[in-house]
Amino acid sequence: MKRALLLLVGAALLAAVLYALYLDHLVVHQFEGRRWTLPAQVYAAPLELYAGLPLTVPAVEHELQRLHYRRTDRSDQPGTYRLAGERLEVWRWVPGPEPPASGAAYVVRSPEA
Repeated sequence: MKRALLLLVGAALLAAVLYALYLDHLVVHQFEGRRWTLPAQVYAAPLELYAGLPLTVPAVEHELQRLHYRRTDRSDQPGTYRLAGERLEVWRWVPGPEPPASGAAYVVRSPEA
């Protein structure tokens, strides 16, 4: 009985190894020579913001426009911003880990202000 079980386990192991080799052959054959035929596409251009960053309000405004934010006089909708002198209020599209309270904005001020 133990011998039959050992033979069965050995046959299953051999079948698994042969199947893995077969799959490896299929994958290598499918992708061989096509490594660089598909163009790489980058869908992100992150901008890291932190206190003390030498970034002007016009530069931030340019980045917001690139991200399709709308400039408004009364910015209270996601995806909008308001510029008042050197003060920039931004209502983000997607809340982050700590979203602002309802009706609140993230405020960016120029270092000169």
